[in-house]
Formats: sequence, structure tokens, C-alpha cells
Amino acid sequence: PSPFEAIRFRWELWNRQTTVFYIALRLFLSIKMTQWKCNQLSMDDEEAQEEIWNETHEKNAKFLVSKLISLQGLWVKLGQFLSSR
Repeated sequence: PSPFEAIRFRWELWNRQTTVFYIALRLFLSIKMTQWKCNQLSMDDEEAQEEIWNETHEKNAKFLVSKLISLQGLWVKLGQFLSSR
């Protein structure tokens, strides 16, 4: 391969890796924020906690689906596997 192709390949690989890291970090922080919000509520308010978790799961699912589709390939298969569980 030409030097240009090698640079392009490395750039695409780096871009995919940083995208995957960003996705994981964003999901992790979203879950931690939800845990913090639920800890601020009283333990008796289970309905409010459940609503907060449902909103978080819905938001994260939409985000994850869009990102997995944009990454294509193996990530789509991973998303299909996770959604079947």
C-alpha cells in the first residue's frame, strides 16, 4: 500500500477506536448520573426512580442504536446480539 493509504487506514482505525471509547464513556456517565439522581430521592419513591431509569434506558438505547449503525460491521452484529438478550 502507498503511504497515503497507510495513513488513511490508521486514521480510520483511530477514528473508530475513539468513537467506541466515546460511546462507552457517554453510556457509563449517563448510568452514573442516573444512579446519583436516584440516590437523591427517598427510598420510598420507587415509582419516580423507575421512571428515571426508564427514561435513561430509552435515551441510551436510541443513542447506542444510532452509533452502532454508523460504525457498521461487527458493531451491528453486537447490537443485534445485545438486543436479543
